Amino acid sequence: MIGALYAAGMPASEIKHIALKTNWKNVLKFTIPNIGLISRDGIFRFMENSLPAKLFSALSIPLVAVATELLAGQKVVLTTGSIAKTVQASYSMPIIYTPTGINMRMLVDGGLVSQLPVITVREELGIKQVITVNVNYKALELDQFDNVIKIATHLSAL
Repeated sequence: MIGALYAAGMPASEIKHIALKTNWKNVLKFTIPNIGLISRDGIFRFMENSLPAKLFSALSIPLVAVATELLAGQKVVLTTGSIAKTVQASYSMPIIYTPTGINMRMLVDGGLVSQLPVITVREELGIKQVITVNVNYKALELDQFDNVIKIATHLSAL
């Protein structure tokens, strides 16, 4: 989310403002569990409403997102199409969020296959300077795994 907003040309102060004013209960709605506890749709709507650019081709800063193909467990590099849909897929932590369908594939959080995809960004874009966000930097420091949220967070950080 943060990378997409920044790549779309939004200043950090505005990203912070959006994060603080957003009613996250409206974005992250629980579902009747079958393949995820929280619907991915709120993430898509939030990004669509927040992004000044809707497609990768309109970004002022190049963006590469990584997702995991759920069935094969393979890394999927996303660099074209809808930014909101891509963020939705890259953000969809298994068990917590429902997977996202893109190009006939069910995609979930890229952290399963590439926790911090700096190498992928460098390979895809051929650049050396990369800005990245690691939201799970303390996930491996949990001393107890006593609920599904902690377990899912830990798994997405591996």
